[in-house]
Amino acid sequence: MNITYIEHSGFAVETETKAFVFDYYKGKMPEFDVDKKIFVFASHEHDDHFSFEMFKLSQKYENVTYVVSKDVKKSYNKKFFEKRGVSGEIYDSIIFMKDGESIEVDGVKVETLNSTDCGVAFVVESDGKSIYHSGDLHDWVWEGEPAFSNLAMTNAYRNEIDKIKGRHFNVAFGVVDPRQGNDFYKGAQYLMESITADIFVPMHFWGDITVIEKLRKHSSSEKYRHIIADETLYNGKRFELTI
Repeated sequence: MNITYIEHSGFAVETETKAFVFDYYKGKMPEFDVDKKIFVFASHEHDDHFSFEMFKLSQKYENVTYVVSKDVKKSYNKKFFEKRGVSGEIYDSIIFMKDGESIEVDGVKVETLNSTDCGVAFVVESDGKSIYHSGDLHDWVWEGEPAFSNLAMTNAYRNEIDKIKGRHFNVAFGVVDPRQGNDFYKGAQYLMESITADIFVPMHFWGDITVIEKLRKHSSSEKYRHIIADETLYNGKRFELTI
C-alpha cells in the first residue's frame, strides 16, 4: 500500500489493483498504473478540497470513478461543469453522496459521515484495506469563540466519530490545523481515542509542517504518537506502507 501527499488535504492511496485520490485541489498528481481502477473523492465544495482539474484524469486514464459530496451538485449544475471542461458524460457518471450513505462500486465500499463544516467524510474499504479521510469533519473549536458554541461543535464532532468507534483503519487522515492555537490537537485526540489505525496522517495544516512534530510531542498523543506519519511522507514521493 502506497501513500502520496499531494497538497493540503490531498492524498493518493494505492493498493495492488486500485488508486484512490482524496480532496485534490492543486499540486502534482502522481502517475498511476493504467491497469488500476482509479477512484477520485471530493469531500465538499470548498476550494481547498475541490477542483475541476481532477476531472482531467479521465483524459489520461480509462477507468476513473468520481465520488463527490452532494453539496457540490447543489452549487454547480451540469452547464457550470461543462464550461470548465468537464464533459456532460463525465458529469452524468459522478456519484454524488450525502452524509450517512453507503455504496459499493467495483468492489469498493464507500460510507460517509456528516462533516461539522461542509460536505462529508469518507470511509473506504477495498482489497482488504480500509481508509478514513476526514475532509472537514473536525472539532473546529476556536479560541475567543463563546464556550457554548465550542461545546456544540465538540458534541457534533464526537457524535459523528462515534459512528466509527472501535473500527480499525489501515490509514486514517485527520485534520491537525495550527490556526486553532492551543486547541489544534483536540480533533485528532478524540479520533485516535475512538479508532485504531496502522498510520495516522495529519492534514489540513496549511503548509505548516511543524505542527506534526508539535502533535507528536503533545501529551495528548502519548498512546498513538508512534503511528503519526513521519514528515518524510510529505515530500511528494510515494510512501510505502507495509501492512
